[in-house]
Amino acid sequence: MLHQITWKVTKFQEDVLIKNDFFWIKWVYFGLQTQGEFFLYPFLDTNHNIFYYAIFDNPNQYELFLRLIKISWIGVKTANYISTKFELEEIKTAIDNSDVKFFIQVPGIWQKTAKKIILELKDKISLEDLEKVQQEEEIKEKIIKTLVNLGYSRLKIEKILKDYKWNLEKPAEIIQQVIKQL
Repeated sequence: MLHQITWKVTKFQEDVLIKNDFFWIKWVYFGLQTQGEFFLYPFLDTNHNIFYYAIFDNPNQYELFLRLIKISWIGVKTANYISTKFELEEIKTAIDNSDVKFFIQVPGIWQKTAKKIILELKDKISLEDLEKVQQEEEIKEKIIKTLVNLGYSRLKIEKILKDYKWNLEKPAEIIQQVIKQL
């Protein structure tokens, strides 16, 4: 389950805290945002019996993270680092070119692991699929803002859009469909 909430990034000594008015979460955050909307993914690392929150700037990073943690020798922190530190195009190019040096720059990744990442993800990362997820999220947020400005409940709108079958229709058409269900 992926949660989307508005947070602020704060440094406390060596730690990074993602916080809002209600609570904070300590996490190693590698993204570039300092405030705004973040995607929070609760994750149970069954190998170490530890519960983590992986934090992302956008849904593409989340999709990449899910693919990375399926690779043996890639832990939650490493997957989170790769998915948030680099642009998707950089990663795709490195994989297409079998660029082992690109992945070796990630802390904790050696040549053998870098080769494994390239082999595992070759032909599995589609920029088009991940860009579609990003487009859907952007359209969804525009629709929510529009309907909230018209006086509709954000929670009700989000509930309807959660089950909506996206096919990248025009936002005006989606708004009409949502209004009919409100």
